Amino acid sequence: MASGDDNRSARHVALPQVGDSGVEKIKEGSALIIGVGGIGCAAASYLAASNIGRLVLNDFDTVDDTNLARQFLFRPEDVGKSKAAVAAERLRKQNSSVDIEVIDARLDAAKLAAKIADVDVVLDGSDNFATRFNVNDACVNA
Repeated sequence: MASGDDNRSARHVALPQVGDSGVEKIKEGSALIIGVGGIGCAAASYLAASNIGRLVLNDFDTVDDTNLARQFLFRPEDVGKSKAAVAAERLRKQNSSVDIEVIDARLDAAKLAAKIADVDVVLDGSDNFATRFNVNDACVNA
């Protein structure tokens, strides 16, 4: 482990439930986060801080003034910008070793299935039932 990784992961290594092997699994892991709002911002931030290997951020929405009180990755100057792109920029500053992919479009069934097949875990932070049902169906099928 590189010295920067040593410092970042020291607390994880010290946990008997994680240790060196767990830290390596996290670094090799990947997650698809659908919806980078209140839940997605928090999940993405914690995963980036944990030194996960790859994050895929999917959100087709833009930052709005009403998001600022609870979606802490966004600032007033981000209003009107892509949520996924802004979140990725902030997360890269938080941990530059995480590979972050941005998808700022609605995924159709085929693209959603392909992305799910390409990651270890899917986190649904969406804010509408149609998306939640589509994500659930795609995950069950995977």
